[in-house]
Amino acid sequence: MNYTEQKQLALELFKGDKYKELHQAINDGKCFDKLLPLAEKAGAIEFLDSFVDEWIFKAGCNWNLPEEMLQEAFLKLKEEEFIYYAGCCWNLSTEILQEAFLKLKEDRWIYEAGRRWNLSKNMIKEAFPKLKEEGWIYYAGQEWDLPSEMLQEAFLKLKDEEWIYRAGRNWNPPKEILKEAFLNLKEEEWIYWTGRVWNIPAEILKEAFLNLKDEGWIRRAKQDWNISSI
Repeated sequence: MNYTEQKQLALELFKGDKYKELHQAINDGKCFDKLLPLAEKAGAIEFLDSFVDEWIFKAGCNWNLPEEMLQEAFLKLKEEEFIYYAGCCWNLSTEILQEAFLKLKEDRWIYEAGRRWNLSKNMIKEAFPKLKEEGWIYYAGQEWDLPSEMLQEAFLKLKDEEWIYRAGRNWNPPKEILKEAFLNLKEEEWIYWTGRVWNIPAEILKEAFLNLKDEGWIRRAKQDWNISSI
């Protein structure tokens, strides 16, 4: 919901004398930091069920809500962005966070929650193979402290050569897996970068160098790869 829609909803909800000051502040275009204390003072919590997720999150962060009400508010959240941020900021129980984590669908928020919510290692390991987007697979592999066997299996399934390059650089796969992956690369940009960074044996680099077509990558490889006699 955009700003104009949120403003309209607020003006429709908060009517009557006790919301007069809040109503005026909304009309004046005051920011959240100014509106939140006015809304709390006026008793806007009575409309919690009608709040959009961003308001629920802000209220949970800034209002003195009882723990039970905070937990109920968390369960009302629908947008995964605010579920994630509330899980980081609201001091919720481990059980509630674990239940919420299992319901997340978007790779980004699964990755972020796995990184910040202090979940069990088993839960993290079970979530990792369910990630679909290679960018978030890479970042999870980088941040989640996963076993090397899981990372190796995931590495072999990567298709996008940028993420293959990055994972090969930072996940520390075995040398044999790296060599095989290098030989399967098609894009000369990533052939160049892997050749520069992955510590590939010189004889393999020489063969790859001779197969390069683009003059720019040929020049850079000749300059930066650890090869001689070409």
